[in-house]
Amino acid sequence: MRQATLEPLLHRLLVDETPQAMDYLTVIDGTITALKPCHSESGTQITSITGRSADGLPFEHEDFDLVIDCTGRAQCGINWLSDVGFVSPPRVTYSPHYPTRP
Repeated sequence: MRQATLEPLLHRLLVDETPQAMDYLTVIDGTITALKPCHSESGTQITSITGRSADGLPFEHEDFDLVIDCTGRAQCGINWLSDVGFVSPPRVTYSPHYPTRP
């Protein structure tokens, strides 16, 4: 799904249709630069993210349930996960073919 489609959809579902969601939702306008993992017997999980906010200041955020990679074709999330030891999923490409009528 393209970023231009995903962002308005999430905004509509999480904010417009559920205004109380803003009490539980934090939107960070910026760029994630790294994920920090925690390894345990039950597996590995991401415990914090670091990055730069839109105004250029560094940030670290903990206690989250979902991080969405909106980097488009760059798919930086795959690299972030690889950097902390997760197996990268295969890249998927497609070539849409639009049927035409004679």
